[in-house]
Amino acid sequence: MWLFGALFTLGINQTLLIALLPQIAVLFNVDAQSHQLGLIAMAINVNLISYWIGSGLWGKYLNRMSLTQAYWIAGIGYITCHILFIAALFHLSSPQLWLAALSRFGLGLFSSAFMPIGQTYLTHKHPAELNNISKLSGIATLGRLLGPTLVFLPIGLSNILLLTLLPISVSLLFIKWLAKNSLNLTIPPTETKAVSAIKLAQRYKLTFLTAGLTTMLVAIYQLMLVPYLSKLGLNPENTSIYLAGMMLAISSLMAINQMWITPKLLARPALIWHFISWPLAFCGYILSAFEHGLITLIIFSTALTIALSNLPAWYSKQLLSLNKNSPHTSQLSGLLAQSHSSGHLIGTALASLAVYLSINAEYLLIMFISILFLSAVLLKRQHLTQTSTAN
Repeated sequence: MWLFGALFTLGINQTLLIALLPQIAVLFNVDAQSHQLGLIAMAINVNLISYWIGSGLWGKYLNRMSLTQAYWIAGIGYITCHILFIAALFHLSSPQLWLAALSRFGLGLFSSAFMPIGQTYLTHKHPAELNNISKLSGIATLGRLLGPTLVFLPIGLSNILLLTLLPISVSLLFIKWLAKNSLNLTIPPTETKAVSAIKLAQRYKLTFLTAGLTTMLVAIYQLMLVPYLSKLGLNPENTSIYLAGMMLAISSLMAINQMWITPKLLARPALIWHFISWPLAFCGYILSAFEHGLITLIIFSTALTIALSNLPAWYSKQLLSLNKNSPHTSQLSGLLAQSHSSGHLIGTALASLAVYLSINAEYLLIMFISILFLSAVLLKRQHLTQTSTAN
């Protein structure tokens, strides 16, 4: 798909910059153990805030231009901001943290366009290809897998960062042939009356709540891994090894599922529901019935990965299939992206607070798994009601 280059680059940079954080800190004469490392991490991750802002803006204005124009603007903007980030680190008289943060903020604004563009494109194709919606997340996951491995390339740090622009540059260069002139939405002007984001959010509040809870659970799980492993009596070095291995295995399983299995499951609504509900229920059972241990963590992580790699595609398809002839598709996609970002930020804050207060990780996970399960069940019932009413 024509958008894969942008999403692949986006995924690479998400994990690559985390891996490069100690080396970037050296540029500012900051030790890896210094509290000032947190300031650099904040500057690099400021794109999370602008991504939330941009998701709503792109979703609102996509129907006022062709998707080709939107992709060009977002792609060129992303490349420009990334080059500015490289310049702020390496090509001025001294590294400038404020400029690096500003470029990362701009990068978040432009990168937030890619998912709404992709979802809007799949929804408005004739016929719609919403069964492939999970591939958008899958290609970004593949990029996240590749990102840290670029650290081992025998080239300079600035060249590594520049190399990450290759996939998006190629997709922009060949978009005329890849897209085959199919990116212009034919929405009658009389139908493009603006609908406020608040009204859309109220209309589909259960979907957006489920989306936020999904990423909230992901964030809590990721931050709870370290204290969970530490309780097993592992030293810091072994904890890091186990953590890296588990994250690699989880990302690999998620990428395989999103790219090749979920699209087939989406074609069979009853089947994909079983691949969401049963793994979620099993996760809660595992944590409550089994003792603290590495095997328990592996089984739990596998079940959670299966559930959470299918769930976003399931509720996204439900939402967009109900509105595939609506001019507000892109706006709904933008609100979905904002819900995901909000959930991740809230989940990170809650997990950090739980770690600080030494709250049991299992209790917190069980609580949010239960809430997410209930939300998904209610959403399924709502969708069945809406479908029967429409028919």
